[in-house]
Amino acid sequence: MRAILVGAILVLAILCVVPVLIVVGDSFLSEDGGLTLAHYISAFAPSYRMKVLGTSIGLATLATLLALLIGLPYAFFCTRVRIPGRSIFSAVYILPLVLPPLLMAMGWTQFLTSQSDSSAGGGGLERSLGGIKGSAFLFGLSYFPFVVLFARKGFLELGAGLEEAARVHGGPVRAFLRVTLPLAAPGILAGALFVFLFSISDFAVVDYLSTIFPVKDRVNAYTFEAFSAFSTNYVQQAGRREAAALCAPVAVLSIGLLLLIARLLRKGRYASITSGHRRPRDVEEGARLATKLLLRTGGFIFLLSALAVSVGIPVYQTVVGAIGRNMAIGHEGDFIGNMKRALAPSTDGGLMDLLNSLKYSGLAALLMVALALVIGHYAVRKGPRRESLFFVLAFLPLAFGPILFGSGLIRTWNQTWLEIDRHNPIYDTWGIVVVMLAGKYLPFALAAIMTSIKRSDPRYEDAAAVAGASWLRRMVAVVSPLAWKGIAAGFVLGFIFSLRELDTIVLIQSGNRTAMMKIYTWVHIAYEANVASLSLVLMGVIALPLLIYSLITARRMSVV
Repeated sequence: MRAILVGAILVLAILCVVPVLIVVGDSFLSEDGGLTLAHYISAFAPSYRMKVLGTSIGLATLATLLALLIGLPYAFFCTRVRIPGRSIFSAVYILPLVLPPLLMAMGWTQFLTSQSDSSAGGGGLERSLGGIKGSAFLFGLSYFPFVVLFARKGFLELGAGLEEAARVHGGPVRAFLRVTLPLAAPGILAGALFVFLFSISDFAVVDYLSTIFPVKDRVNAYTFEAFSAFSTNYVQQAGRREAAALCAPVAVLSIGLLLLIARLLRKGRYASITSGHRRPRDVEEGARLATKLLLRTGGFIFLLSALAVSVGIPVYQTVVGAIGRNMAIGHEGDFIGNMKRALAPSTDGGLMDLLNSLKYSGLAALLMVALALVIGHYAVRKGPRRESLFFVLAFLPLAFGPILFGSGLIRTWNQTWLEIDRHNPIYDTWGIVVVMLAGKYLPFALAAIMTSIKRSDPRYEDAAAVAGASWLRRMVAVVSPLAWKGIAAGFVLGFIFSLRELDTIVLIQSGNRTAMMKIYTWVHIAYEANVASLSLVLMGVIALPLLIYSLITARRMSVV
């Protein structure tokens, strides 16, 4: 047991911690190897960079507010109002999160463009996505499921007795505002912090919007500024260090938010769960018929509208784009013709890129699940502090952002001592892509598996140990069967997030042959029908594992 556990923790350190520490430490070194702050001074010498940082913080804040405005009512209606199709709405809320934000941005841009072209006024609707408000709108739509995820748990795990007592003394509205909401607040805040963290770290959407809007409508996001500095100066050692220094403010802010999230999650078993716990009753119970109809009808319309705006419009516009003609290469084409061109096995098509993405994502998800099972089991059995420690360590790549983590990966694995006959078996192959994906998205698999293990009874393990079963035998025969739904959820989440990865993979040369990179490349050379066709296929590939998981487990995915 000890050897396997130590090995798993060592792999976690190599995947998630070492790349970050290397690039952070290197940013404080001078050319002669001494300590210096010169790279930080140089990075922030241009005054506009602090303005760009403020813009990014404002963008992420607006996105978080929008995510709260959508996510809180969504969670409330799914958990506390008996609306038609409640179980379906409770299962599909995660779809906007797994839809790549770049595809969300492309779908909305094309939709507004088509509406603008058909309007009597003559155009310009698509420019509403320009500026900080447009980017915040897209990020809010993409990441509001984080708020739903945590708010749902809080609303469901509130002790029914507490709320009922509050309703007797103060009525339903006051009970919700003074009891339900405060008890669920730590989880809701954790979800909001995740939205902020992901929004401030994304640069692909900002880059895409910058290519289609005039200068005055563009947003110069801080992460994109760091990416530009990195890609321009990476060949020079001083340039690499300056680019790393440029990432420092977002990294420090993200680490602070990460520690706060860990504290909130540890503190909150955030809603009140007591012995004899009963799920809170639906809020319309005992209400007048008119109130019931208003809540149920209003809730149904709100949930349907949220999904239509965040998923329906991008998917619809992608289908429309896949049918339309390819202006860049002169093909009128139809749906089948565009699909054939987009999925051609040649270098001009995207079939091999899609197959590569499936291979890399599958291998990365398997590695995530194996690590998460060993480390998650150890952390859960040792208590909340160990859970928080390993969660924070696993989350470091996401907290430090795609540019700094990608730079650290390159520095970690592009080493001559790893070469065999002048060939690096990791960095010079697709192995570096699998390593990057596993390191970046491990926390999602870890959270899902730890949640499942916490729900299993440890007495089964104790009985097996008393019977003489080894640790490995207990893990295979007892722990894994009890936690299989969490393991399946961890694999699906790791696989899906790996498929949609773009922000870090653009830094890695071996990652150029993936589906998202092909879409990203085609976007910049205006292969419109190809982009839409491959995007539509990728959406289907992303949705399929979620559908299979739901059918097999007959439950909603849970990571908290």
